[in-house]
Amino acid sequence: PYLRSTVCVHETRPEWVVKTNRDAPARAQAFGRDIALEIASLAALGVVPGESDPVACRETVQPEEAAEWIDRALATLGPRDAKLLFPAPAVTFASLAPVLVSAFSWADRVHYLLVKEEVDYITARHAGLPAREREALAYFIWAGIFPPLDAMGSPDRGLSRGELVHTLFKALTASKDLSRRGSVES
Repeated sequence: PYLRSTVCVHETRPEWVVKTNRDAPARAQAFGRDIALEIASLAALGVVPGESDPVACRETVQPEEAAEWIDRALATLGPRDAKLLFPAPAVTFASLAPVLVSAFSWADRVHYLLVKEEVDYITARHAGLPAREREALAYFIWAGIFPPLDAMGSPDRGLSRGELVHTLFKALTASKDLSRRGSVES
């Protein structure tokens, strides 16, 4: 009796259409995966420009550009007083991690969720980094915001725009459900 065919009907739940006036780049990738969803989501929120050229996503992001994108990302979480200044001359995983910890006010997360042994284990190959950077880097790897060190390569290499978009998307979704913001058209 349970194998009988049933007539398919449309669900009675409301359907939502996500609209933006920006185009997501075709086949833009970061860390070996397609990031069109991340770009489209952040472009719709006004965090990043919706560039349609995949080559632009592979270019190295500049500190001023990274600071501007992080400021816009934080603005989606609520009003802020101060503008973010990126302290390093280049945007690397090691320099970005403490900036994001400070910007998102995640110092307690880093301090309480990871013990020293976990930080040492996660960042064992990069023991030469300053303690603050190692702790922040270990937290972001542990939380899945940064890729594992094997996929990352060196934490001192420059990030591409696509990698920063992917990282900001993961950081924002760790703070807030991005699918709950928007307007409904009748």
